[in-house]
Amino acid sequence: MRNVTAQKVAAEELRLANEQLQAKLVEIEQLQGKLRDDAIRDCMTGLYSRRYLDETLQREVATVNRGSGYLSLVMLDIDNFKNINDSFGHKTGDVILQNLGRLLQEQTRSSDIACRYGGEEFVLVMPGSRVENAYQLVEQLRLAFGNIKVTCGETTLQATFSAGIAVYPVHAVTADELLPLADHALYQAKTAGRNCVKIYESSQPFHFKPYDNAEKLLGLNEYDLLNLNRN
Repeated sequence: MRNVTAQKVAAEELRLANEQLQAKLVEIEQLQGKLRDDAIRDCMTGLYSRRYLDETLQREVATVNRGSGYLSLVMLDIDNFKNINDSFGHKTGDVILQNLGRLLQEQTRSSDIACRYGGEEFVLVMPGSRVENAYQLVEQLRLAFGNIKVTCGETTLQATFSAGIAVYPVHAVTADELLPLADHALYQAKTAGRNCVKIYESSQPFHFKPYDNAEKLLGLNEYDLLNLNRN
């Protein structure tokens, strides 16, 4: 009887030890997942980080190379953001950053990859998206963001952003070339007066003038869009 009792006690202790070990393993896996998520996520906006962008862009371009299609890349920059921080404080600036991050999460496709590039700059990677589709979406985002109101004391703010678009393989032949071209298009949008969307200018027949109302583009095919630009 003493032997049987000792065996039962030992079995119960072993069972408890296994349960504790399993719980520790689950805790370690959850911690590792959180660390991985923290490494690729921006804590301010919840979007992917620049580090994740660097890895993802190379992968998405390689996917296009293995098959066919397009990859649109958009760079967005909140207009006059330094003035907002200086005039209304960084907490207000943080709210505006979070609003844009939320908009990019909610109003883009599940296949799109939205990243905070740094400061007030954001990047949107759009696999399989032609330039006209990217332009239409970014125009809709621009209008929606401009309508968001942020209250700071007795003042109500409405921020805007400028954006530049470059498309692989229309404008670039490598992944490393694509981001600088989108950045150049963003610079063109800034110099054009801000609060607009510009497509990188190249010899390819994909040049569009920014429209004040994105709804004007709805229903137009590629041929119509090209003629709009020529006119």
